[in-house]
Amino acid sequence: MLSVLLRAGASPTKAALRAALRSGAWAFIALAAAITHVPYVLASDCLDSDAAVVTLMGHHFAQGDLSVFLWGSRYMGALEAWALIPFSWLGVPMGLCCSCIAALALTAIQAVCVARIAKRARGQVFVAVLLVTAAPALTAFAQTTLYGARLAATALVLVALDTIQGGPGARRAVVSGVLMGLALYGDHLMIVWVLPVALAAYRLRRLGCLLAGALPWVVFERLCFALATGPKPGVADPWEWPRNIQMLLRDGIPMLMGADWAAAKQAGFIPPAASVGWVALSLATAASIVCASIWLGRHRRAPEVADLLLVPAATAGLFVLVACDIQSTRYLVPAWPALAILASAAAKGRPAVGVVGALATVGNMALSVANDTVHAHGSASGSACGDELRVVAKALIDEGVQGVWADYWDAYRLGLAMNEQMPFAPFRGVDRRPAWTRLVRDARPVAYLLTDDRAPSDLRSALDRAAVPRRVGHYDLYLLPQSLPTGAGAVLAP
Repeated sequence: MLSVLLRAGASPTKAALRAALRSGAWAFIALAAAITHVPYVLASDCLDSDAAVVTLMGHHFAQGDLSVFLWGSRYMGALEAWALIPFSWLGVPMGLCCSCIAALALTAIQAVCVARIAKRARGQVFVAVLLVTAAPALTAFAQTTLYGARLAATALVLVALDTIQGGPGARRAVVSGVLMGLALYGDHLMIVWVLPVALAAYRLRRLGCLLAGALPWVVFERLCFALATGPKPGVADPWEWPRNIQMLLRDGIPMLMGADWAAAKQAGFIPPAASVGWVALSLATAASIVCASIWLGRHRRAPEVADLLLVPAATAGLFVLVACDIQSTRYLVPAWPALAILASAAAKGRPAVGVVGALATVGNMALSVANDTVHAHGSASGSACGDELRVVAKALIDEGVQGVWADYWDAYRLGLAMNEQMPFAPFRGVDRRPAWTRLVRDARPVAYLLTDDRAPSDLRSALDRAAVPRRVGHYDLYLLPQSLPTGAGAVLAP
């Protein structure tokens, strides 16, 4: 080995130093990813019904109870529930922590694809992987949570792009098309990634093969959409687009770049207070983005740059068309891998500046997660949520309750926490499991769980006339011999 190094003109010391730096770089990436993602894993018991529904679906899928779409809807293909089946095979209790682990596995697949694509784009792989895994609160939470199929669909589309870039073979193009079609079936937002994949296939003269692979999934999704019932995706009214542009500039972009403190205060969202250090790191991130944008503007004719620039541009346009509130900022997350790859390409032109900018950005993202005011994070929050779930479960079991009405955001997470010992149904919101709703409506006795901030006034008034509430955790627990006859206990329209 020594003779080989000497013939290559490199000293053993330099080779060992390079190896140590490489190991240190990957260790730093792992540490940064842990800092920005583990807090959400520790607080997995605080996840709401959106995440709980996917976990429940995984449990039912393992038993052969399959569905095409997310329960209660006719879009968002049921991809992520399949990722939970191995936990059932291994005998692991299906809980929200399992959901987080499966989500992180999908995020790791994304990171591998990002590294491969960045290498082909002649970018700094270290910067690409660091940025895609050490993300702001908005993205890190999405990377740690299964909901619908967005995380799985993003992983599929990155594998599709990596596959088509790997060579000109017809088989590769067909496989890439199958993956692209599967991703579109999982989440319509993946339309933003169609152009880069299609352009790569076009340059290889394999566009027909790509379309042949994607078309069956697209037809399947459209047929199932036409036959299914439930909520469907829609476009905001044109007069709401100016509001959405303002939301994108005022809230979406700052939160996507880790500057949550700069977002505007509004209903349901209070931005965190900013420390001097956080503001400084956010400004350093902004400066890095400006420098990268200038470099990318000068090299926009390069195919690997031009194709990926379409992704954030299309994502922003789609946000303007479909956004409705602050929670809609999650629609920006699919652009994050493209931004990481583009940043790595820009960093290659100025390696030292690129690495320093990436490190400052990671510090900014870590503070974004630590100060997250939208999503519960950390072991303290997780322990408090877990303790409350156990208290509520005990109270319901002790009272002999046979069915429970609750707010949508609580109903299915409580049903999952109690391992489906009794049916839960929402008294308002999306009815994800009509069979459970029928069981709750016929249950005797039945319980209503109301929170102070999300309880409909007419329902609370009707319950106050029928029973005296008991405080359990942050819920008011009402026990009734049967569901209210007035319809106040029926599932309301979404």
